Amino acid sequence: MATTPAELIILGATVRTFDPTRPKATAVALRDGIILGVGDEAEMRPLIGPDTAVIDRPGLAVVPGLVDSHTHQIWAADLSVGVDLASVTSVDQLIETVAVHSAQLTADQWVRGWNLHYELFAGRIDGIAIADAVGGRPAFLMFYDLHTAVATPRALELAGVDGHTVFPDTSQVVVRHGRPTGELREPSAYKRVLAVAERDASGAAQRVVSVANELAALGLTGGHVMDGSRETLTLLADIEANMILPQRINVALWVEPGITDADIEEFVRLRDRRGRHWMSGMVKLFVDGVIETGTAWLHDVDCCGGGGASFWRDLDRLRDVMTTLAGHGFQCACHAIGDKAVSEVLDIYEALDLNGRLAGPPHRLEHLELATDDAVKRIARGGFVASMQPAYLEWLTSPGDNPWRDRVGDRADALAFRARDIVEAGGTVALGSDWPVSGADPRVGMAWARLGRPPKDRTSEVRFPAQTLTAEQALAGYTVNAARAAGNNRLGRVALGYLADLTVFAEDPVAVDADDLVDLPVELTIVGGHVVHDRAAATL
Repeated sequence: MATTPAELIILGATVRTFDPTRPKATAVALRDGIILGVGDEAEMRPLIGPDTAVIDRPGLAVVPGLVDSHTHQIWAADLSVGVDLASVTSVDQLIETVAVHSAQLTADQWVRGWNLHYELFAGRIDGIAIADAVGGRPAFLMFYDLHTAVATPRALELAGVDGHTVFPDTSQVVVRHGRPTGELREPSAYKRVLAVAERDASGAAQRVVSVANELAALGLTGGHVMDGSRETLTLLADIEANMILPQRINVALWVEPGITDADIEEFVRLRDRRGRHWMSGMVKLFVDGVIETGTAWLHDVDCCGGGGASFWRDLDRLRDVMTTLAGHGFQCACHAIGDKAVSEVLDIYEALDLNGRLAGPPHRLEHLELATDDAVKRIARGGFVASMQPAYLEWLTSPGDNPWRDRVGDRADALAFRARDIVEAGGTVALGSDWPVSGADPRVGMAWARLGRPPKDRTSEVRFPAQTLTAEQALAGYTVNAARAAGNNRLGRVALGYLADLTVFAEDPVAVDADDLVDLPVELTIVGGHVVHDRAAATL
């Protein structure tokens, strides 16, 4: 046991350590950003010195710091701009909402919105009606999943988008009757419009820190950011030159199908960039799109005839790029929603294993909305990580009014959201939100994972009941499994020598009923030994 006084000690708590050598404790001591001791009060009290901060509040429950394994918290600072459209349920309400928002803007401002849902358009997304509502000014509205946007004709004109561009991936400017409708499928199609939309780049650092503080108040000590670039790393370095980041951020550099060999060389130069609370070393690749627009890659086409292609037009190039990046020590994280995409990614990962390119952090599959029995077994056997988002289930309402259900059809029960199957096969399931695609609150994510239905709505349909997780499995998805997903063997446990990232609840989140979990107070969030959120102080 250490004899150096601790900087901070928590006493009288329920501590879930995820350390198999000591699963439970009642006290924990921190110093210099690491865990100095874990045990009972009698063991920790000798570590109290004259300058030690002691937290002794009855009933506290300590767990390893919660980590969102798939988030867009930096990109979202630019995308979640304008009016939040999450509550809009009809085209008429959309028109009214954007008209009111437009009237509040100056004449030269773009109309921006986010969190738009596909169901509003009944399969025919068009920007004309929006243009009429905003008086012909440029408007750009982002769908909730960040895979589709809709723009008005004026916005397309200003961006020089005419519908004739062929992208290196399967992104598409949708054209109907010879004109662009305004529907922009996938980032390559909408990024040009987004680039000319009004944005305030000057406040990027302040927005990122503000978002990080909000997420810390939810109990999140870190996140795996899935849309990084050289500019992202520079921004984080600039922030840390002036302050300590209130979260620990793993950045995945975004690899697009048009990547060149020179781009890969640039990525290699960025691989080892890191700061006190952020690091590079991972790459993110889209292998398919989303089920709702028919762009997920399926073994059998969906009920509307979609789902027959990869996001990459050149699959040999995809394999070459992944092989090269893995050979340079990158961890690969592949967006794979359809069952064919999942199988193809596993083929590539297994080939990397045969060629001795699997050293380091485990490669990952992101989302896995559909997966075959064979894929479930291969994920577990290969030691790959399934990174999943339980709150996605919110959008899977009844067939007939839901594009996901309508496209997947009867195959859903056998193939969809197989978190429990992967865990029971011996695989690793890390959990996250994909924020702002779904809400960032990990308590809500864990509740969805346990319930398979909306928390507090006990009469609602349970989506795929055979795939719900136990309370401890759900907590593991945000802690020890999230640490494994990042290849970090000093996070995810409350154990001697581990990094001092802790989330402290008012009660044990495993013992709390899943419907009540969403209201469980987060008392403290600690990152690197620093208290970055203290509910008691915030409510004074």
